[in-house]
Amino acid sequence: DGSTWLHAVCCAFRHNHAGAGRNPELRTLFYRLASFLNIPVHAIFVFDGPSRPHVKRNKQVRAIPHWLATIFQEMLAVFGFAKYEAPGEAEAELAALTRHGIIDAVLTTDIDAIVFGATCVIRYPEPPGHFDRVGVYTDHVIASAAGMSHEDLVLIAILSGGDYDVSSIPHCGIKIARGVSQYKLGQVLIRAFSTKSQREFVDFCHDWRKDLRRVLTTDPEGYLGRVYPAVANSITDSFPDCDILQKYIHPITTFSSHSGTQDVATTMTSQGGSGYHTRSLQPSLKMLASFCKNHFGWDGDAAMAKMRATVWEGAELRLLCGVSMSCRFEQSNR
Repeated sequence: DGSTWLHAVCCAFRHNHAGAGRNPELRTLFYRLASFLNIPVHAIFVFDGPSRPHVKRNKQVRAIPHWLATIFQEMLAVFGFAKYEAPGEAEAELAALTRHGIIDAVLTTDIDAIVFGATCVIRYPEPPGHFDRVGVYTDHVIASAAGMSHEDLVLIAILSGGDYDVSSIPHCGIKIARGVSQYKLGQVLIRAFSTKSQREFVDFCHDWRKDLRRVLTTDPEGYLGRVYPAVANSITDSFPDCDILQKYIHPITTFSSHSGTQDVATTMTSQGGSGYHTRSLQPSLKMLASFCKNHFGWDGDAAMAKMRATVWEGAELRLLCGVSMSCRFEQSNR
């Protein structure tokens, strides 16, 4: 998710920006991309698009592009990484890419991608660049080890609050929401939302809320560990919000249209990507050196030393991977 990278580096230099050297945000992004260059992955950077939600966590989302977006995308191209702008939220787009088998995993600091239905999420390593220490979450492991389906995760989000509704049901935290999800009310709710008309769904929710209140006040199977009558009484007749359900279950992505995968290929190619084959390009060392000189003031022997320490190994790795891929392709066509 390219958009989260931009916000993260800006937060890091919110204080003492003057003492951090020339273009510290962009320089941090450079080092992060260099660390990506040194591992054998094809990275696709997806950015939030024009149809992303206007409000998240009770805050207005800025409609204008991030001030670093253009120059960061220029740097991505010089590094040889694929990039494109999603029609809506980048997290939802990336989750859809995993479900359609176009990418293997979503690398992010935010596991909201799981709620959007991502099949595999990798938490960005801390400290950055240490890719031998990452947390990996797959839908299969979550289902088998934790007993939670995608529908359960959506229910937990709308009960306890998320990006779209911070305080959905007062005093209903993650623990209570997790207990409620074990009654499989999420499966029933989302099946109805996906199959019924709007009028039918409104009628359905009347009975569904009764079941939800009954679970909270009686805990018939003991999943909650105790009863929560105050939480049950705080559920309004407008719950759940259909707009919030729509954002979680049917978010705006490139796959929202009927042409599906072909739209992804067209979008990525038109925005400078390499189609849905997701193959990275060889970095341009000459253009990287020029970029660093213009934006960081690196020149001469100092520039050579920094390039040797950061990007040469990755450039050689990409070259070797390209040769290996070419050999396999030739052998498969003999």
